[in-house]
Amino acid sequence: MRKKIYLNAQMKTIYLTLYLNTLNGREVLRGVAGYAREQGGWVLQAFNHLPLEHEKPDGVIGHFGKKNRAEVEAMRARGIPLVCLSGTDPISEIPLVNHDDAAIGAMAAEHLTARGYRRFAYAHHPIAANAWLRMKGFQDRLAELGMPEPEIWQGVGADLQEAVRAVEKPVGVFAFNDTRARGVELAS
Repeated sequence: MRKKIYLNAQMKTIYLTLYLNTLNGREVLRGVAGYAREQGGWVLQAFNHLPLEHEKPDGVIGHFGKKNRAEVEAMRARGIPLVCLSGTDPISEIPLVNHDDAAIGAMAAEHLTARGYRRFAYAHHPIAANAWLRMKGFQDRLAELGMPEPEIWQGVGADLQEAVRAVEKPVGVFAFNDTRARGVELAS
């Protein structure tokens, strides 16, 4: 028999603005839902937008940053607690839950060197803050392993295609994310 849940003044309404079309977004949702079940008294609502002016959730967990700073500041002014899940464009005053991007870069360096690569490239995304951290972790770990500096590929389309075709092969490529990796694949 299923337990009935009644909404009352004790219930906490948490808005989630997640990218549910990604594995990461679904895993975050699974984790937040598990925590909400353990705590009890939480109502999770998924939205593709931040709370509107007339909405007052008890908290928001999601992707936001400098690009929508005005909306974030309006929520903060209304006393809405926020947790950001995106290291792409973080606001330093907002708690951030994200990957250890430098460690991801270091792991990529270790993986590629263990596979025997001695030339490297990094498919970068110059706008994303966490892309810089991944690149730095990659570069630092390669240096610690006595490997050469990686080429940095920032372009897309024809620029990326030119870089991929010009690099001496074999080359171990670390891409910032799946979209960049797909761009490298299409460019080769």
